[in-house]
Amino acid sequence: MSTGLDVEVIDVQEENRLTSAAVVEYLKASPIWVPRRFLVVEWAGQRRLTLLSGVELVQSGTFALGSIRSRQA
Repeated sequence: MSTGLDVEVIDVQEENRLTSAAVVEYLKASPIWVPRRFLVVEWAGQRRLTLLSGVELVQSGTFALGSIRSRQA
């Protein structure tokens, strides 16, 4: 509020969709882009695995294994 920025809270599904779209755009800009399967692993906050087939989201899952929980194990 103090910055004057408008903030919109999004759910996990929307976060997954936006992240997947950004990864696909990054991969498509790569000189080695070939539509194939990719596994995207996010290791910040919670752990998220996203499986892409070309530009299509196949499956995505979020696991409650944040840095604090990882240290407790």
